[in-house]
Amino acid sequence: MAKRPRQQRILSYGEFRPTGVDDSISRRMQALAGLGETVAGVAEQFGRAKATELAPEQAAKALQESITIDESGQKVYGEIPTFKGWSAEKRTALALAGYTASVENDVTNIVDSAKLKSPTNTAEYNTLVNAGMKGLTASLPEDAKVLAQSYFSQINRTAFQGIQKEEIKINNDIALGNIETYVANANANILNLAREGRSQDLIQAIIDRDAQAQPSIKSGILDASNYRKDMENLNVQIVEQSALGIYEVLLQDESKTPQARVGEGEKALKDLKSQDRVSIPNPINPEENITLSPDQKENLEKALKTNIKDFKDSAILEAQKQLQADEFTQIANYSQAQKA
Repeated sequence: MAKRPRQQRILSYGEFRPTGVDDSISRRMQALAGLGETVAGVAEQFGRAKATELAPEQAAKALQESITIDESGQKVYGEIPTFKGWSAEKRTALALAGYTASVENDVTNIVDSAKLKSPTNTAEYNTLVNAGMKGLTASLPEDAKVLAQSYFSQINRTAFQGIQKEEIKINNDIALGNIETYVANANANILNLAREGRSQDLIQAIIDRDAQAQPSIKSGILDASNYRKDMENLNVQIVEQSALGIYEVLLQDESKTPQARVGEGEKALKDLKSQDRVSIPNPINPEENITLSPDQKENLEKALKTNIKDFKDSAILEAQKQLQADEFTQIANYSQAQKA
């Protein structure tokens, strides 16, 4: 009888492998949560972009509400606009820029108007701009006042300096005209004194003229170099006029007839021409003599010749007038005699 094979003992029925936890639902939730965050981020980005796009328009609208025009046509400034939320910083910056520009424009108009009305007078300019700024800042909010005053300080300094420069130039021109007129009149008087031989008065007149001119020279109004050259030329003329005055005495001697005076003058002129050198008392220092230069001698001869001619013509004219008067008197006397 065949034997059935002996069955081996089953030690185990296989290795137990527990089934893993199904995390598909969790993954789907995480994915949905991530999608939600993404959607929210996209929405925020879109919102910020839209806010940025609308910022200029919103800032402009807020600015219009802040700066209005009253019934009299004057600007009325409210508080500087501020914003919250997305793009608040940009909207506030835009509104502040517009607000600042409006304030600065008003300040500029005040300064320009004052410059136009008073372009050469700093005192009047200050009065005008101070009054204008007082009126502008009276109704401004505190922050706006700071803006206005800060900008005014910047442009007012430049405007004032320009007006001051023009004012100084005009005042200097006036002062120069005044001192030049004074010096010209003083020099004319000095030459007359030299011609009249009044040495002491001449010296004092020169001292007074220089004393009056010195402050203008020190301040730069009167050019020192030009003044010195003018005085050197004048000193030459002083000598010439003094010499002419010495010879003119001959024509002014009323104890002699005009004919005699003319004769003596012509003789003096002839003697003057015959001399190689001519010396006269120094009009500024009469204790010493001064020799005329060739040019001075020539000028003296021309001036004396002209004066003799003028005197002769004047004497002839006067004699003719006297002759006519005598004839008229004779005719009148004859008429009276006929009536008698």
